[in-house]
Amino acid sequence: MKRFPFVVWMLLLLPMTTFAQQQELDALYLKNGSILRGKVLESTPGKDVNIEMVGSNILVVPENEIEKIVMRETDPETSSKTSPPSKVEVHPQVHLFGGSDQSWGFTVKTAYAFPFRLSVGAGTGVEWFSAAMLPLFADVSYKILPGKWSPFVYAQAGYALPLEENQNTLYYYGNQNNHGGVLAGAGAGIRKDFSNHAAITFSVGYRFQQSRMTAEYNAWYDDDPGHEVKAERTEQFNRVALSLGFMFR
Repeated sequence: MKRFPFVVWMLLLLPMTTFAQQQELDALYLKNGSILRGKVLESTPGKDVNIEMVGSNILVVPENEIEKIVMRETDPETSSKTSPPSKVEVHPQVHLFGGSDQSWGFTVKTAYAFPFRLSVGAGTGVEWFSAAMLPLFADVSYKILPGKWSPFVYAQAGYALPLEENQNTLYYYGNQNNHGGVLAGAGAGIRKDFSNHAAITFSVGYRFQQSRMTAEYNAWYDDDPGHEVKAERTEQFNRVALSLGFMFR
């Protein structure tokens, strides 16, 4: 593999970064021993502190009742269970493409989650068909039911770029290059939400990939060594896609 773009590594780190940020809340330690966690909206010296609790409730706490204020404190026991989900979904997936030949891939999608269970985003990764390719695609996904268990449907479209020269021999002599091609996919699956911030997905779908290859070679029957013949071929791959993924919000 000759190229592995830096953006792929950044997308792999997004789930950990997003999830870690969701654990941080402001904390008011009261003199009676209680702890209030949320987002401090306003603090008036000598008077009171306004804090927005999880669930959008706003409390006004007199300053003389507060022992200390800790901004952006991590609470591993409660924050992941009570904080609302982020509107940004990060969805890494492993794919098995089955058909006349089997291949596989790994992608990471980042999407915006609308309140009505529709997600729209884009992704990239690494996939293998006739050669290693870099898919760049737009994705639309819809979660059908609001519960922790729900079926979903998705559709994708984009373009795949080559990551290496094609290793399959198109012509016996000469240089062969893979130029990539358009891609498309659609399918349905099941999603299980473990919390507001994590879910697992499994889907079955259809995956189309086009790949254009060109070659320059010296024909075996040609006595002129400087006479190069140019040729081009386009392959179309139609595969059943089995995908397993984890979603972070």
